[in-house]
Amino acid sequence: MIRDVIGSRDILFPTRKWKLVIVDWEKYDLYREKDFNGKKVPCGLGPFLENMSRLKGNQNVSITMVINTAMGCAPELRVKYHDLVKRTGLNVEIFFRENVARDIGAYDFGYKKALESNYDGDIAFMNSSVSGPFTDYWLNKFRKLHYSKENIGLTGTTLNMFPLIENGNEVGCHKEHVQSWFLYSNMTVLKKAFGNSLLFEGADYKEKQGLIENGEIGISQRILNEGFGINCMSFPELSYFKGENWPYPFRLGWRVKNFELQKYINTTIV
Repeated sequence: MIRDVIGSRDILFPTRKWKLVIVDWEKYDLYREKDFNGKKVPCGLGPFLENMSRLKGNQNVSITMVINTAMGCAPELRVKYHDLVKRTGLNVEIFFRENVARDIGAYDFGYKKALESNYDGDIAFMNSSVSGPFTDYWLNKFRKLHYSKENIGLTGTTLNMFPLIENGNEVGCHKEHVQSWFLYSNMTVLKKAFGNSLLFEGADYKEKQGLIENGEIGISQRILNEGFGINCMSFPELSYFKGENWPYPFRLGWRVKNFELQKYINTTIV
């Protein structure tokens, strides 16, 4: 049983292999910015892949890039992705798909590609709002957090939950989940929890609320219901398993209501 911690000396594993599923929408610019506490933070596939190409360990990561498109992707749009990959020299497969179920549908596409290739290791899913990475072997931090406690099934940068109210009083929480801009897991957990697809048969993935309930929340809830826990980089010493008291300050509306937590809004991952 692996019980190493984030700061241990063996944080660099030059032989470790990963699968990384990166998702983008065809109409997003490769280079864009997001507002974080009044500051502009670079994000998009361009900065992310270029940063990654300059770091040690990038050759250990097999990238599945999934581009969501409206109705096929125009040739000139396809070229920008191919040119970006050529410039970085990273190990990337690019796929274009109809934008069904948005990010979660693209995550599912990448998961199925991993199954088809008989991949059986650790896997991460992220969308292009994530910024970074900035350190060599950056996925090691997530691996070490993921295995720092027994039976963790899903790891991310931040978590969220909805308070459970009875007679006007908060009596617990529900809909606990890892924020889906970055999800780290392993194929053993995912195959046990989901089988051949991350999507739920017959579930609604067309409307925004359905996407949240069946996608971001649904994935974490399925993993929690299978007996696995969730944790995040924001508070690496904590974890949550179904039925426990919620140990995190994150709760419904935290990104707009709690000023003290604003530093965690940034999806920079390392």
